[in-house]
Amino acid sequence: DMGKLLLKKLYAAQRAVNDAGCLSRELMNDAMTHCSDDDLRRDVTISKETFFYVLQEPSVRALLDDLDITQERARLFDVLDANGDGRLDIKELIRGLLRVRGDSQRSDTVSVLLSMRSFQDS
Repeated sequence: DMGKLLLKKLYAAQRAVNDAGCLSRELMNDAMTHCSDDDLRRDVTISKETFFYVLQEPSVRALLDDLDITQERARLFDVLDANGDGRLDIKELIRGLLRVRGDSQRSDTVSVLLSMRSFQDS
């Protein structure tokens, strides 16, 4: 699922920052290889700096294109940051991505909502 892959990339990058105090492609890729679905259930929030660092990756830009997220990328973080605290949690990411997404199909929306519910239940 492309949405889950995007979430994993963001969370892996933030964990690399939290663990190493900095972020590089190498650290991000290493964290990504060790990122599991269970990691997405942890209380990790994405900083604005990490978000924009990850958005510079061509693979992430391609994911956003594939997900029909055409929102102006320079403002995307602020659009997703529903509570305005400068950090994104899993709920803000999922709800925000659904909101800014292009013509999503009903099955896509149901799939993401079910994923979100499984994160909340654990």
